[in-house]
This record gives sequence, C-alpha cells and structure tokens, in this order.
Amino acid sequence: MGNVHHDNHDLENKGGGGGGGGGGGAESVTQVPKLNCIDLSDPDIQDSVSLLKQACLDCGFFYVINHGISQEFMDEVFAESKKFFSLPVAEKMKVLRNEKNRGYTPLLDERLDPDNQVNGDYKEGYYIGVEVPDGDSKAQRPLCGPNVWPAADLLPGWRQIMMEYHRQALEVARKVARIIALALDLDANFFDKEEMLGDPMTTLRLLHYDGN
Repeated sequence: MGNVHHDNHDLENKGGGGGGGGGGGAESVTQVPKLNCIDLSDPDIQDSVSLLKQACLDCGFFYVINHGISQEFMDEVFAESKKFFSLPVAEKMKVLRNEKNRGYTPLLDERLDPDNQVNGDYKEGYYIGVEVPDGDSKAQRPLCGPNVWPAADLLPGWRQIMMEYHRQALEVARKVARIIALALDLDANFFDKEEMLGDPMTTLRLLHYDGN
C-alpha cells in the first residue's frame, strides 16, 4: 500500500543568480516542475484523470489531496507507531515477523540492495495486512493470514487504530486506482476486481529510522 501525501503545497526549487558588471554571468538555476495535485473531492473526475495522466507521462509523481483521512488521525497513527518502536527490544521481538510477512522487523534485518550491501538496512519496520483468520480458506494463500499484534495491555487501542488506518488508506488507493483506470481508457471499476483491489493483499508498513 502506497504512502498517502496530505500536503497541499507545490514543490519547486527556487534560486537566483546575478552577474557582476563587465563579464559576470548568471548562475544556472535548476527548475523542478510543480507536481500535479489530484483532488479526490473534485466532482469533475475528468479533471483528475487529465492531471494524473499528465503527471504519469511527465515525471511519474503527483500529490493526492482531500483524500478524507484527517490530519488528526494521521497524527494519532504516527504517535502510536512511535510508541511501538520506543518499546524495549525484548518486547518488540515477541511480535517478530512471521512467514506471512506480518509483524516486526528489527534493525539491520532487511536489505534493500543485497548484492551491494554488507550490512542490513538501518531501520525497523512493522508489517500489517488484511486480517485473515487462521481457519479461513484464504489463509492458505501466500502472505495471507492473521496479523501479529503487541499485547493489548502494553499498547491499548493500537490494533484498532492501525486497522482503521489500513482500511481508510485502502479506500484512498481504490479511488486513485479508478482514476488510473480512466486514464488508461479502461472501465472505472477495472481494478476493483476480486483478484486486484476487490480482495487485495495490501500491506501497511510502519518504519522507524534511528536518528543516530
């Protein structure tokens, strides 16, 4: 599941140069194109389709704004994530990532570039997916199954907050996917099929990079 941006500002690199009298020349300035903003509250979906298509053809990046996830809830999710990563290592190791790719990954456990890295990545992570009970036939699929959770008395409400964020972020992803489908001249619900976003294996991944 991709990260959702809720920043409404255009990005640009501003700079200036000047020349001295006689033989001075202007300094070169690198211009960074402004990113298109895809407004999910805009009733004119064709406008969003045009902006997204242009962004994908030009630079490959765009902002999603007015997506419906409140800033207050985002702040709460980050605060709860920080609480988990602040726990003693012994507590975090109790929810170590399992064969379904759910749970905690310690510092240096993962390698983004295994062919060139000597040490693992200097980050901790926590994987949360769609909740699938052990007895469900879907649990036989790769990467499907129950999540791994910290003890409720250790982090009260943590599970509920993360699952609610997972739900809301998945809904944003579905809305963006419908715009992508239209940009590709497909039916708007093309990606809502069961084998795609209708019954997805989406993952919420919490990350912590040590500032030291």
